[in-house]
Amino acid sequence: GPDEPAICDGFVAKFDAGDGSIVWEQMFEDLGAAMWIKYDDTDDSLYVTGTTSYFGESSEGKVPKENAHCNHEICAVTMRLSSDDGSTDWVRTTNGSPRWNFFDQTGDISLANDIDGPYIYVALDDIGEDAEGVINLDEGSSYAACSNGGQLTPEYEIDTTKLITAEDCPEGSTFVNRGQDAGFPAADAATNAKCGKGHESVDACIIKYHKYTGLPIWGSNIHPVAALVPSVDGKSIMATGWYWANSKYSMGHHFDSVALPDYNSIEGVYNAKINTESGEGEYVMHSGGVGKTRVYDAVGNDKGDVFMVGYTQSAVIDWGGTLQTKIIEEGEDQNDDAGTAFQMGKVSSNTAEYQFFAVKLAAELPVPLSCVESCTLEGDKVAKSVIESKSCLIDNVCYEEGDTAEIFGRACLVCNPGMSQTEWSLADTVGELECFINSVCYDMDSYYTFRESRSKIHTSSCQHCNPAMSSTEWYVDTAKFELNITSDGMIEPPYDCIDITGDDTTSTEPTNAVATIVNDVPNDTYQETCELPPFEWAAYGTRLTGRMYTRRAALLGDSLYATGYLKSTGAPDKEDFQEINDDFGVSGPFTSEDPTGADAVQVVKDLVSYTTEHGSFAQYEVGVVKINANSGEPEDIFVYYGEGQDETAGLATKATSIGNVMAISGHFVGSLSADHSDGTTSTIYNSNTNGTADFVQHPNAIKNGFDDGFVISADADTGDAKWIIAHPKSNKDAQTVGVDVDADGNIYGAGYTCNTEGPDEPAICDGFVAKFDAGDGSIVWEQMFEDLGAAMWIKYDDTDDSLYVTGTTSYFGESSEGKVPKENAHCNHEICAVTMRLSSDDGSTDWVRTTNGSPRWNFFDQTGDISLANDIDGPYIYVALDDIGEDAEGVINLDEGSSYAACSNGGQLTPEYEIDTTKLITAEDCPEGSTFVNRGQDAGFPAADAATNAKCGKGHESVDACIIKYHKYTGLPIWGSNIHPVAALVPSVDGKSIMATGWYWANSKYSMGHHFDSVALPDYNSIEGVYNAKINTESGEGEYVMHSGGVGKTRVYDAVGNDKGDVFMVGYTQSAVIDWGGTLQTKIIEEGEDQNDDAGTAFQMGKVSSNTAEYQFFAVKLAAELPVPLSCVESCTLEGDKVAKSVIESKSCLIDNVCYEEGDTAEIFGRACLVCNPGMSQTEWSLADTVGELECFINSVCYDMDSYYTFRESRSKIHTSSCQHCNPAMSSTEWYVDTAKFELNITSDGMIEPPYDCIDITGDDTTSTEPTNAVATTVITKEDTTSTKPTNADAIIVITGKDTTLSEPTNADAAIVDDPVTSADDPVTSADEPATSADELPTPPEDKASNHASDELALTSIAKLVLSVVIVVFF
Repeated sequence: GPDEPAICDGFVAKFDAGDGSIVWEQMFEDLGAAMWIKYDDTDDSLYVTGTTSYFGESSEGKVPKENAHCNHEICAVTMRLSSDDGSTDWVRTTNGSPRWNFFDQTGDISLANDIDGPYIYVALDDIGEDAEGVINLDEGSSYAACSNGGQLTPEYEIDTTKLITAEDCPEGSTFVNRGQDAGFPAADAATNAKCGKGHESVDACIIKYHKYTGLPIWGSNIHPVAALVPSVDGKSIMATGWYWANSKYSMGHHFDSVALPDYNSIEGVYNAKINTESGEGEYVMHSGGVGKTRVYDAVGNDKGDVFMVGYTQSAVIDWGGTLQTKIIEEGEDQNDDAGTAFQMGKVSSNTAEYQFFAVKLAAELPVPLSCVESCTLEGDKVAKSVIESKSCLIDNVCYEEGDTAEIFGRACLVCNPGMSQTEWSLADTVGELECFINSVCYDMDSYYTFRESRSKIHTSSCQHCNPAMSSTEWYVDTAKFELNITSDGMIEPPYDCIDITGDDTTSTEPTNAVATIVNDVPNDTYQETCELPPFEWAAYGTRLTGRMYTRRAALLGDSLYATGYLKSTGAPDKEDFQEINDDFGVSGPFTSEDPTGADAVQVVKDLVSYTTEHGSFAQYEVGVVKINANSGEPEDIFVYYGEGQDETAGLATKATSIGNVMAISGHFVGSLSADHSDGTTSTIYNSNTNGTADFVQHPNAIKNGFDDGFVISADADTGDAKWIIAHPKSNKDAQTVGVDVDADGNIYGAGYTCNTEGPDEPAICDGFVAKFDAGDGSIVWEQMFEDLGAAMWIKYDDTDDSLYVTGTTSYFGESSEGKVPKENAHCNHEICAVTMRLSSDDGSTDWVRTTNGSPRWNFFDQTGDISLANDIDGPYIYVALDDIGEDAEGVINLDEGSSYAACSNGGQLTPEYEIDTTKLITAEDCPEGSTFVNRGQDAGFPAADAATNAKCGKGHESVDACIIKYHKYTGLPIWGSNIHPVAALVPSVDGKSIMATGWYWANSKYSMGHHFDSVALPDYNSIEGVYNAKINTESGEGEYVMHSGGVGKTRVYDAVGNDKGDVFMVGYTQSAVIDWGGTLQTKIIEEGEDQNDDAGTAFQMGKVSSNTAEYQFFAVKLAAELPVPLSCVESCTLEGDKVAKSVIESKSCLIDNVCYEEGDTAEIFGRACLVCNPGMSQTEWSLADTVGELECFINSVCYDMDSYYTFRESRSKIHTSSCQHCNPAMSSTEWYVDTAKFELNITSDGMIEPPYDCIDITGDDTTSTEPTNAVATTVITKEDTTSTKPTNADAIIVITGKDTTLSEPTNADAAIVDDPVTSADDPVTSADEPATSADELPTPPEDKASNHASDELALTSIAKLVLSVVIVVFF
């Protein structure tokens, strides 16, 4: 069922050569997955790897399989099967499991060379890396044996040349078959073969097994492996894969004491030669460039050559120091240094696309290194080289004097044999023009940046590169600044600099790391809550076969319109696909009297079901839902359809002289069609698809990023199109974002167009505003804004035929390499948000206002709004902008932009806002004897001189958006109001307030949720909820804020209002049950399934903390002008006319302005152990009686008894503590630790997180724990192969040493393009890469001899560069 977890089983099958029919199949219900398989033709056997957990982890809904041979929570499995029938010969297991997906290195299995002997080699990721440290490989099924009087002789002591049978047992003894309980236990083999965390960078293992018996021979710790290739002489195997060397990923010491170089914090390829007798590394080579270079498989031939395949983003790749190649994409000439013989040009360039590669390594033909005069092997293991005098040998690659490390993104490092022949030296420019800080080269006056998340980068205002003062550390001018060290020891922007001159306008965090308040945060706002408006009805999508991501809303008469991305979730290429004619449906109304919509009206629509072969985004159409605004009953669904991805952005409706017009805008790839009332259809084609119907499946039709904009004019009553046009067009990206309509049916659009001159050139984006003719969509006029990266929302004002437009000077919403913001005469910052007034006659500009910051907007962002004030309010507009002043400048002044018009008299300027505020003034409004100076002129009245004191910015830690009130004729800022990001603004009918709405988060990850001055909305189980905030139009202060939502995501994306004061919101949800403002609670029953799992109750809500199985559309009506007293409040007064003081009924609670009856729980928030208990508190949740007996409430989460604390290092990696757990009897509000068994390990940075949190003090600890001082310590249970003294192979050697951890450069100078494996709205790293660096872990032994035998390295002879486009779309 949709709410049940997926159960995964492994299988192995044999398919007939003739027709593919199944000859036999073995299901393994004790495996989550079987993975790699190898057929052995010497005895018709099969070798298979697998895992007991398909998910690679253990968490709620992801329970590993019970497996008789697995002694751990999760095991990796290796098996030998018969190819005759799939019967199992033996099974070997080990702690851990590959967490595998598209981008993981999932190991390999390979047969040994016949010269080597009857063995197999298995590479497994995540083996013993977490809980158990170094682990024994003697696990799995029992061995076959001969039993004589109870004495068992295991098979590996009888015959190792075959599978033994009863015939091999001596007379008088009994044969016991392998796998039987009476067989020889795997653990008793006591081979001492081990894998596990030998040091901090190892999380994989190569294991050598005897193929007939499964006896483990050795285990060798290594970086995750993509492939294994045995050598032709049987003496070695080649392990290959891609590695990372950045401190974020454990320092890069993946090969004992050998650390491969950091390719600008990006992966490179490794080739590691492993001795088959000992399992020790002989050498390791590295290859790569400035971008990702990932090998995913390798094979070998009978000559000993190794062939590797994968993909890259490096234009220039150095393969092992012997072959350097350059990819020239699409035939473009990239030889930007053509005067050189090699014509490599810039070697630190990324490719514009992920490019396929195949490369040949002549592994059996090692040659001396070109710069080495002579070389000897010390102890036959460690190379001692004499290097030529004018050369360097760095990381086993030869460089000539003067060569730089540009290929690693480190052009300030140079080969200088006079300084060092084995390490990079600093170039002469370091200390003069550059700095080298934290392993990164910086130009003079570069400022330190800190990446808080993928989308948020903070720049320091004081820490910068000053080569003359300090070339290897960030410099701070101590005459102006003090560094602010927070309570957790951090010195990161934006709280790093304390201005001691008294002129500081930046937001600085006090040294005790308490919440910063630069301007006083009011504590008497958003609390006028004696009465709150009720929600009247909701309408929902209820089908699993369709999905709509709602984007915008419009209102016309009694009809509410909602538009967005619409698709059928069915796909012909999916198994069990069935074509239906009612893919998408909307039901309504859901009301207090009918909360489950039992009597609701449903409208359905048949949608085209596209295949997913080009990704699920290519399935989306343009959809519009029409709903009766009075009743909530759906009326119709309009669809505008086509091949490729269609994205809807704008919607507007109006009663015009040519009828009721609906305008829709956005952008598209492929084709887009609209049906007309006469039965004909118009189709537009993306300009990058050659513009023909036969070419709609050109890659540009499915790959996001080659979009053209579109505008549709349609009949709002029927949805029939009047016309459809493609505008603007581009060779990269374009979109008509916002639209509005005038009384004649003309449509105005605002947006952007991005074009590039070549694949290696950055896209240049310009904003535009255009007027489209009502009759045919032809362009009446168009204004291009080359000083904008994008224009966004637009509003037409019919009182004087003006247009109001928002925009940004940076399409990307940020500044980085290749993403340079536009130069704008009115912008005083790196990036500005822009608001403009234009004439609708010709698009000429009246005024421009700017402010620091820019919305970073995409599919899932809340991108603000622009709205005309109510006439009663006056001639104003309201603008909501995200990311305003949140980073560098803290609280910012809004007096920026173009100059005001003025009257000049003897050099004295009188600004227009002091002359007439009822219109745009002209020369006629200036007194006789004075001269009119028009707005925008240099001689005009400067915007800064208005000195309105209107401000926006970081009033406290959770504010990153602002609502601004501007005078519409002059552009004078009236006030700015800090708030959470806004989806929509709706002015009230009385002109006294505006309603801001959007979705919010309250989790500590997102700054604790104090988005509304001192008011924090409740945490919906760390998931978004909807907010409605009423803002006073005179002062900009909040009057109240309401919250709505459920246990899943509930996101509102637009809202509109009618002349009665009602507010209609549209969006989508994953909550089955939603509480709308405490006045309407509804439940979505999907696909007609009966979800009333508590049918004995009158309300029949059942479980209220359930998610829907599909993202469901919603529209909801808020009667904003009809506030009512709260049902549980006996009386209420407003203290100071601002703060509600309520007398609550004795058997009720009023929590977060929602009424609850005694005994109600917070289950809807995912907190069922919180209860309304008026005897304890009437305004806060109380702990249920089960807390302290059966449950704990820790860090705002309910836990059952014996639940253990978990720490999410990344989306794919969760660590579970072995000692911190819920013990209600001992501590119901804190994690309990049995101090008789464990000590808590507090690391040097103050953290107590798994897997390094528990120190076993009983002496029985088998887990990997980090010492409390976070200095290097590890247990190595492998023979020390470097010591000249005799060693005991079974000895446990404890290695201690200095902490050599390097700090990770937080602003590496090349952008990292992460694999698109995460959802667009969640800024986390790819599933195969840990999101945070491990706490400081032990350093590997520096005297380890393995991987050093590099006197000769294999020659990379050929690289076959096949230009291939890799398009991966995840949704």
